[in-house]
Amino acid sequence: MCWSGTLSPRQHRSQDMSSHGRASATLIRPTPHCSLLPTRSTLTARPRTPHQPRSRWGGPAPGPMATRPAIGKELLPLSWRKTLPEEWVGRALFRRDPSSGKAVLTTPPRLWWYPPGARLLYTQPPATAHAFFQRPFFLWLPYRMWAYHLKCPADGGKLMGAGLYKTVRRVLDRSGWYYMATENLQCPSCGKKVAGWSQDILEQLDVAHREEFPAVLTYKLSCDRAVIAMLKERTLGNGVSRLRASLVEQHSRDWMQHSISYLSVLRKLRRPGAAQKDDVSLRTLLKVPGLTWIGRVYVLEAVTRLDETKARLTSIFGDILMSDSTKTLATSTGRCSCPSSPRPRGTD
Repeated sequence: MCWSGTLSPRQHRSQDMSSHGRASATLIRPTPHCSLLPTRSTLTARPRTPHQPRSRWGGPAPGPMATRPAIGKELLPLSWRKTLPEEWVGRALFRRDPSSGKAVLTTPPRLWWYPPGARLLYTQPPATAHAFFQRPFFLWLPYRMWAYHLKCPADGGKLMGAGLYKTVRRVLDRSGWYYMATENLQCPSCGKKVAGWSQDILEQLDVAHREEFPAVLTYKLSCDRAVIAMLKERTLGNGVSRLRASLVEQHSRDWMQHSISYLSVLRKLRRPGAAQKDDVSLRTLLKVPGLTWIGRVYVLEAVTRLDETKARLTSIFGDILMSDSTKTLATSTGRCSCPSSPRPRGTD
């Protein structure tokens, strides 16, 4: 039986479901002109500047100063890099100014600076042996530390600070060497520059501050006063040759101790079965100066205390003259009861 123009109830329900499905499909299906996902234009993207590089994680890439700390040698003055092998001095004495980017001295300044030394525990072999052979550093800044009103040795004008002196000196000590630097002073009127460790400057300091300076300077090298004090011992056989032999022994012992510490770390961290390295580099043992130089340094140190020696001799010689005059006076009056000057016979 055929229905014409009308639909059965079952066909009517199926048609309603199909029409509802098409309507829902029409609502859910994304069109090419409209997307349910947010587009790039709808999000607020952070503007990128052409001078700010991006890293692989989306953030700004670190700059060259943030990737690694400044090397100690880069912070040192250019004139110090040729004569100062200690890189730790740059990290300890200087810091980089954030506004200008230049290296400036740390505050407050002090006289003695000691190296950090080697680590207590190593988990991998050290790249170099520099940490095992580091030496102390002495920084002499009388004008900056104690605010002295120093006078120019040429015209008597007031000296002003003019930066750091370009030369770093190596000072002979009992167990090795240490390095010393100072400031540069300049007279505004005549333009003369004077190093802070010159004798003209040291003579203007107070006795307490003058005694803080530890060395006697020569043309190239310097010597610590503790080494010269070993020549003042009143012992049999004490002399320049004996002092030099003692210094050579102590320097060699100190160098050997640091070398053993470095080689011991390399031996403990060597992989089993790995070949031993033949290119292990140790710091060269610096030679102790000769007898002539040590004798000349002793004479220079004696000249610095010449006034003290004159005063001591005058005092001793004055006591001798006083005792001699008293003895002569007592002898002439006949009141001397000394056994060395018996009374003449027949005076009773």
